[in-house]
Parts: sequence; structure tokens; C-alpha cells
Amino acid sequence: MRLSCFQTPVKFTNSNLSPGIRNGSSLSQSEVDTHIESFAEGVRSALRRSPDIVVIGEVRDPETAQAEMGCSKSSGRAR
Repeated sequence: MRLSCFQTPVKFTNSNLSPGIRNGSSLSQSEVDTHIESFAEGVRSALRRSPDIVVIGEVRDPETAQAEMGCSKSSGRAR
């Protein structure tokens, strides 16, 4: 399973979550304003990696909402 997570600020780090991740799975975390410019940019970038699940910390603007809807229409799941 491939999981992409976007938050501001990141509340849980990879080291906190890694023991619960099964073999063959991956977790990608990005902090808005540190690693990426916006939630929408993160969602678009995640879709290029074909994640199974995308976790979006907040939907603050129409651009992010549109990116989230595009994600939910693709094979990935937006949460």
C-alpha cells in the first residue's frame, strides 16, 4: 500500500508511524510551506506516484478542493 500524507504542521512523523506499516508498503509525508507550496500541489504531485490513499490535512481553497476531487476520481482514495 502506498500512502501520501500532507499536513501543516506534521503531527506524526515517519518514525512514529513506521512500526505499523507492513512490508512492501510506503508512507510519504510532506509539510505544507516546508516541503510543498500548497495542499493542491501536494495532491497533484502524489497522483504522479499512484498512491493507494492520499491524506489531506485541510482543504483551504478551491484549487485544493478541485485537486482532491480529481484524486477521488482516480484510482487513489482521498481522505
